[in-house]
Amino acid sequence: MDKKKPKETLEDFQESLKKLELQWAKTFSVVKPMEEKLGRIHNQIQKKKEQISKAILDQNNFSFDEKVQYLLETNGNCGMTKYRAQEKFFADLGLRTSGYYPETQQVCLQVVLTQNSEKSLSKTLESLNKILPFIKPRKDGSKSIRVFEHTLGEFGSYHILIKSDNEYDLTKFSTFRERTEKSFDTLEKCLRYVQEHHYYETDEED
Repeated sequence: MDKKKPKETLEDFQESLKKLELQWAKTFSVVKPMEEKLGRIHNQIQKKKEQISKAILDQNNFSFDEKVQYLLETNGNCGMTKYRAQEKFFADLGLRTSGYYPETQQVCLQVVLTQNSEKSLSKTLESLNKILPFIKPRKDGSKSIRVFEHTLGEFGSYHILIKSDNEYDLTKFSTFRERTEKSFDTLEKCLRYVQEHHYYETDEED
């Protein structure tokens, strides 16, 4: 008949704890210098990324198309130089940036439309027509543009899905579900609907 294992006592627990704490201290003394070394290398990597971004952006022969492609690309850790350049470049085109799509490794763009403003609509339409050829499609073949609107996503987030040259869906994502609110056969019609119903601000005088 097998003998039962003796029940551990308080002293046994305390002795085991001392041994584990000693093991931890010995391991930490080895790992800590490596962590510090990794931190220094990481900082050097980030510094080099900043230098590369600045060198690329300072090129005099950087065409508009090349700049769009470069600034769309990101992995969420591109450095502050490129991040600021992305924000400014797309803001000048009447658009916003908001995170990135891991699936395509590109920055997420948002339309920011002003209600009753033909200038806002035409600028956004012109900018998207220039940029869309460089946006990579998702696995389902569609390209996605987010909508920055006046409720700030209170009732869900809106997206414009470009499926083809004559298929544009306005979708709403809420409570883990995405549904199509309305479909259009041109980008202009889609943007006009967004401008009327999902605008960011209103221009009463335009």
